Amino acid sequence: MNNQKTLMISILITAVAIGLVESDVVQLQDHYLFAEPEKIPLLLKKGDEVFVIEPGNKVIIDDQVMKYESVDMEQEILIMKKSTVLFTDISAIDIPAGNKSKQYGLKGMLYGGLVGAMAGVAITMPDESYHYMIFTVPICTGIDALALGIVGAGYGYTQKIKKETFELGTDGWRIANE
Repeated sequence: MNNQKTLMISILITAVAIGLVESDVVQLQDHYLFAEPEKIPLLLKKGDEVFVIEPGNKVIIDDQVMKYESVDMEQEILIMKKSTVLFTDISAIDIPAGNKSKQYGLKGMLYGGLVGAMAGVAITMPDESYHYMIFTVPICTGIDALALGIVGAGYGYTQKIKKETFELGTDGWRIANE
């Protein structure tokens, strides 16, 4: 008898909760985060030019790289992989072309090599063991160049290169989905 009461109360509470959510008495924030949205390409238009961003493509909005999923023209939001963005919060949409890992990695290797060479010389100078420089300097140079090269490449991977920029506004590009 006790199990039947619990079951009936649970069904009643569930029905009331569904009714409240469906009648918009209670609204859930960012409900697109948990639902599978219809995947609609984003159409950007400027005069006669049209640019299409397909679902799954990466875009840069406010220096954040996001994966585009869909657009909701009714609520004027872009649905991204892990968030939503209001049209009013977007001043420009950039298309990434790659990252700067090679540039920062090479720069890290250069600085690491210089620091390593100075450290190798500094290690051997106080003892006046100049004959050890032939071993110490290259080893310190190589280790520091490798370490700072890896750090530089890792940092450069987070720095995206912008391929194209679409400035949104009255004179520029606009979202043209219907």
